[in-house]
Amino acid sequence: MRVSSNVDDSWALEAGATGGWFPAVDYGNYTYYGGCTPPYAECSSIEEPLGSTHVIPSRCGSGGAKRTPLPHEPPPCYRAVVPLVAASDRITAAHRNPGPPAGTLVPREHGATAMLLLPFLSAAILARHFRWPELAALLAAWAAFTSKDPLAAIARQRFLWKKPHPETQAAIRSAIVKGILLALSASLLAFAGPLTSWLILFAGGAAFAVFAIWVQMRTRQRSAWFQVASAVALTSACLAAALAATGHIPAWCWPLWLLSALQASAAVFVVHARLDARIAARKLLPPPRTPRRTAWIAQIVLAAAAAVAALARLPWIAAALALAAVAYSFELTRQRRSESLNTRLQRIGLEALTLAVIYAALIVAGLWSFAGSAD
Repeated sequence: MRVSSNVDDSWALEAGATGGWFPAVDYGNYTYYGGCTPPYAECSSIEEPLGSTHVIPSRCGSGGAKRTPLPHEPPPCYRAVVPLVAASDRITAAHRNPGPPAGTLVPREHGATAMLLLPFLSAAILARHFRWPELAALLAAWAAFTSKDPLAAIARQRFLWKKPHPETQAAIRSAIVKGILLALSASLLAFAGPLTSWLILFAGGAAFAVFAIWVQMRTRQRSAWFQVASAVALTSACLAAALAATGHIPAWCWPLWLLSALQASAAVFVVHARLDARIAARKLLPPPRTPRRTAWIAQIVLAAAAAVAALARLPWIAAALALAAVAYSFELTRQRRSESLNTRLQRIGLEALTLAVIYAALIVAGLWSFAGSAD
């Protein structure tokens, strides 16, 4: 989250720490946060749109926002970064276009939404016919996915926050609505059957939801490895789509899940490499090596998988894997140029979404004959 004073556009502050979460409050010229106590070394950089219901982490057990002017030197949980151009313009734009609150049906993570929907739609297409349980499965997946934020807010209120927070009531209402939708759709799916298969999927989804809420409470949700685990979980939506459409999980659905998770995981590492490079560039530091090294390893895995698919005479799948490897390698290469790091993240996200759609289409083409023979 970038924080800027309207009085001085030359500086921006990156806020971050570990521990509980507190909402940001805008009081005109300055934006204030709950009292922050962690040492400088424990601060971690995060980027969120200001003016939304996004919150920043703090070790404060209580307090909330304080109407105290920011001191000349940032408190321990703030880090000054190099001057940003037109910082107030960025803040104003963020206020004009705030992110969706935790209580809406629109998820904040647009990349994660694509990871959920593209495999689901791919499986629905490969199933070759439509059955009403597919709508119930889509509703269940959507309700489960969007309920994560309100449930995490409720958990923070119960275990971390000492005083009531305004977002808690909205989170409770949202959780109730989504819980009703989830229970209704799950009941319809259980009625349609097969019951055992659906119970296994429900249990797996519930287990990961508990794990994700626990990670959010520990403010580790921006870990690359947790997001890879989330990508694997989200792309498993193709299993629900296939089960709803065919009454079982066909053999072609497992490689669909594997290939979808492989591409989504590689994308996570590339995005993390860009964000870490942007943060380092603002501090006039070289980009950290570990995220880039991990991202390059992911591209090597994609290229190796493409070679295996080519040897197995699966041209469409080989093309999809090769395209992803080339596109992500190009993205990692251009991240070395400072002007590329200033590219708006919305444009980067649109490029990533376009690649994901093309990749999914190629995978569907590659699995089409196998899905037909299975029928």
